[in-house]
Amino acid sequence: DPGHGGEDPGAIGKKGTLEKTVALGIARRLKRIINHDGRMRAQLTRNGDYYVTLRGRVRLAMSLKADAFISIHADAARRRSARGSSIYVLSQRGASSEMGKWLAKRENAADLAGGVDIGEQDPGLQKALLDMGIDWKIKESKILAARILGELKKAGQVHSKKVEEAGFAVLKSVDIPAVLVETGFITNANEEKALTTALHQERIAGVIFRGLDLYCDQDPRCPPVNQKRSLYEVRQGDSLSLIAVRVGSTVEKIRALNNLPSDVLRIGQKLRIPSS
Repeated sequence: DPGHGGEDPGAIGKKGTLEKTVALGIARRLKRIINHDGRMRAQLTRNGDYYVTLRGRVRLAMSLKADAFISIHADAARRRSARGSSIYVLSQRGASSEMGKWLAKRENAADLAGGVDIGEQDPGLQKALLDMGIDWKIKESKILAARILGELKKAGQVHSKKVEEAGFAVLKSVDIPAVLVETGFITNANEEKALTTALHQERIAGVIFRGLDLYCDQDPRCPPVNQKRSLYEVRQGDSLSLIAVRVGSTVEKIRALNNLPSDVLRIGQKLRIPSS
């Protein structure tokens, strides 16, 4: 779920970078990784620069009978030095931090920009939140979030070292484990610059995929790992650097394992991938 879109730009960096653009870029890359792997199937809540209401995103996930919902955003803060990624799950008790409370208020206001006031919870949602099924959903959401957070910690600095909780409207999809990933601070000059690059977006998408993959491992509904996964087939637009960040390795390791004399690749070429 790429956050924002259309008339709702989300947060805006000092250099004019729009959160909606960063979120869509990362989401598209994540979809590509998931579907190329073949173990799961990904669908985007939006695939262009247009607005989808928060409730519309939830309804789409429900209609597709999704097994997981991942909302992708770029963070913002009044303090320009704030940096690092965070991950949130739905809270029924209130936000676990002041930042979570502020972020939820900002994100939930998105429907106002799109001309729809999400208002108070409707009776159906109130009833659903009281249903026993919501306990399972929140428990599973925390497991999924912990898997992704673990991979985020390996890949770089995190803003919060624990799974945070907040009342994000977009996470209120009943019976679907749902998390919201803040991929970095667009209000931080260094992170704003990084978030606009293909390499960094690919790195984040790869990290989220690896967390999702670990979550899949513990779910009996999930297909087993494809034994051919250790081989990567080069696709159009690939480079060794992009492949390396996608799979959580390095150019040097991939080059050595495959005895590559240079970084030149050809479409259809099979590469062995170092074990993590």
